[in-house]
Amino acid sequence: MANHVSFPLLLFIIFYRVSAGRHVSVQTGGSITIPCSYDQYYINHVKYWCKGTHWTHCSSVVRTDHPKSTDRASISDDITQKVFTVIMTDLEPDDSNTYRCVVEINGGTDSMIQLLYLSVTPEAKPREKP
Repeated sequence: MANHVSFPLLLFIIFYRVSAGRHVSVQTGGSITIPCSYDQYYINHVKYWCKGTHWTHCSSVVRTDHPKSTDRASISDDITQKVFTVIMTDLEPDDSNTYRCVVEINGGTDSMIQLLYLSVTPEAKPREKP
């Protein structure tokens, strides 16, 4: 019997894990939605999603001031809710890494809002019956 999780519950689980800076596992080929809440002060700032184990080597994946999507990632900013959302699709094991929700601070050090370690695991193969 398949386990089913409702979408609102799944979104809550993902949001909780991202907010807490936790580890999230997704199967190869899957997708993930990451909500990144920010303070009122940052409404007019550029937001971005970056990938990299160390903060100093974090490279931007998608940004709110550039084309807001790539072939497998997109970003949108809801300033009324003060949340920017990143969607990553068609995930592969090479996507496993540390990711950060970041707000760009002009003339200063950018501000990391949330931290997430994403692990993309191969799909489980069905067991053969003996």
